Amino acid sequence: MGPALEKSIDSTGGSLTSADGRLTITVPPGAVSSETTFSIRPVTSMAPSAIGVSYSMSAHNAFFSQPVTLSFEAPEAGVSRTSLSGLGIAMQEESGSWRLLADPQRDDVNKVISASSAFLFSAAIVEELQILPLMASVREGTTVDLTVAYCVATDSSKPNLVGLLYECSPTLTPLQIVTDWAVNTIPGGNSILGTVSGYQNTGKYTAPANRPSPPTVRVQVHVGPHGKAGEAYAFSELTIGTPGNYNGTIDVSSTGFEEYTARGNMEVTPHIESNGQISDSPDYTVYDIKGTLSVDQSTVKYFGHDCLVKDKDALISTTIIVRKYPPAQAWSLAAQWPLSCTDGTSTVDTKLELWWKSSCDNTSNSLIPLADPNHLEGCYFFDRNTCKGVNGTTQVIWDFKQKY
Repeated sequence: MGPALEKSIDSTGGSLTSADGRLTITVPPGAVSSETTFSIRPVTSMAPSAIGVSYSMSAHNAFFSQPVTLSFEAPEAGVSRTSLSGLGIAMQEESGSWRLLADPQRDDVNKVISASSAFLFSAAIVEELQILPLMASVREGTTVDLTVAYCVATDSSKPNLVGLLYECSPTLTPLQIVTDWAVNTIPGGNSILGTVSGYQNTGKYTAPANRPSPPTVRVQVHVGPHGKAGEAYAFSELTIGTPGNYNGTIDVSSTGFEEYTARGNMEVTPHIESNGQISDSPDYTVYDIKGTLSVDQSTVKYFGHDCLVKDKDALISTTIIVRKYPPAQAWSLAAQWPLSCTDGTSTVDTKLELWWKSSCDNTSNSLIPLADPNHLEGCYFFDRNTCKGVNGTTQVIWDFKQKY
């Protein structure tokens, strides 16, 4: 999901920071015996409960005489569903499983979390606990059940091993003290924001009779000592009334037999069923995407020919399905642009076609994880031969932010 940065570090030590500034690898003196190339590349995160992207790291042919330190900037407010004390750093093993790094250090002033590691592979900042659902739409005057869930499975017989990371589940929740249910930090809430009551790991939120402004409230709970993570707050964001709207952009880049770039502005609104009801359930919300996707060039390459784009603008009308827990999205995109192509002797009218769907990666998983359900974004790259039988690649980048 971005460029890889590399840096040579020798036995005197040094550091390397990712291009987005979110992750720094600190190599202490003596960790490597000779000049070693370290690299960091942001990648789509498949870690359970991850916040934002993961980072693929390497230190070419290196053996660490002592651990290196990974330091993550904490997510900005509104992205993470826990306080800093509820976050951890997870490292992916070659087997594909994810484990928390032991004994993280949390800097509340500078909003940084750090941990040591004896090897480098892929790492992500993750939530160790959550309130489920992470987000939900609640009609005025109705209720929603809330559950505190844990995301790490520990083995009490092996206290020195770091816990495996899983999708957060109430069945993983250890014995712990859960107190102080609140709405927007107000204990128990009030008639304007809605009220909440709870006992241990479960709670119930009741929406107010009238939609507040802004319509989204944050229900929080204090989770007492639970091992090394210390005390933490977990949050659930609830929107009173109907799901909100989004707007944003789609960018497309195509190479190979079809060479072009395209971009457009989109409106994303809740889908209305034939009975007039919004397509919103406790598990999924369906949205409509509408807008214009425009080719940037007047002429494009199409199967080796120079082609004139007769109409740069393609109207987009599609849907996106957002799963509420774990947050994920699934959708497709189709567009056509008429072309006039010449091979030097004759002219042929044809069309440039974009056909993309999130399951078009030859795998069974059609869902793309979301770091923040209030910000529908992603970057997807695939070989078109897999889906269309046409040589080349297509990259689709989208960024839809919620508005009220």
